[in-house]
Amino acid sequence: MRQFVLLLVVVAAVLGQETEKIDSSDSTISTDRDRLLENLFAKYNKRNYPDKSTVQFGLNLVTVDQDREKDLLNSDVWLKISWTDNRLTWDPADYGGLQNMRITPDQLWLPDTTLFNGPAMQCTPTNAILYPNGKVLWVPPCKLTSYCNFTKDATAEQECVVNFGSWTFDGLTMGLEFFEKENKADISYFQGQRYKVTKNEAIREEKFYPCCVEPYLNLKFTLGLAPTTKKGIAP
Repeated sequence: MRQFVLLLVVVAAVLGQETEKIDSSDSTISTDRDRLLENLFAKYNKRNYPDKSTVQFGLNLVTVDQDREKDLLNSDVWLKISWTDNRLTWDPADYGGLQNMRITPDQLWLPDTTLFNGPAMQCTPTNAILYPNGKVLWVPPCKLTSYCNFTKDATAEQECVVNFGSWTFDGLTMGLEFFEKENKADISYFQGQRYKVTKNEAIREEKFYPCCVEPYLNLKFTLGLAPTTKKGIAP
């Protein structure tokens, strides 16, 4: 239920709605959806990518755990990823007023925004939501394993970074920005039984390398984590 409520909140943010409540019902008959799917994907090639799209990226922190022996931070998160694919637009009036479509991610081109500073990022392929203007919203739950240099004192605050960026796209081909300009992790649903968040900030970096003239972008989230007890173990 919490995941569903979060998704509705994210949808409202993407659409810029000012109303307090969202009607999530779907009364459109299936034939309208069938026609739309057929027309949208008749010539759509997911191996190609949209022109000059900007990815909005956010991080919703759910749980964290420290693997101190290996200097690894394990976390459960919900990523908030949104972009516009100008090949996937429609006029709702032509399809019974249809305002959105749930699409499995294997049907879509997906941005290759990934975790830079870690050995593992595993996401559940949940549905994405597609809107008439071509905007795509995808909120997959993911498990992250990122590197963190822990101090010897297990009772002290630890500062860890999770850093994301496109694996292949430069900043001129695909933009990268914070989701709804929120330059920190969302901790609204953080379940911190063992740790509490003591620092939460993020920066957008634009880097140039000797090989290339174009910039490369990344979003770096910095988290301060302190144990909830002096021994670092929850009661």
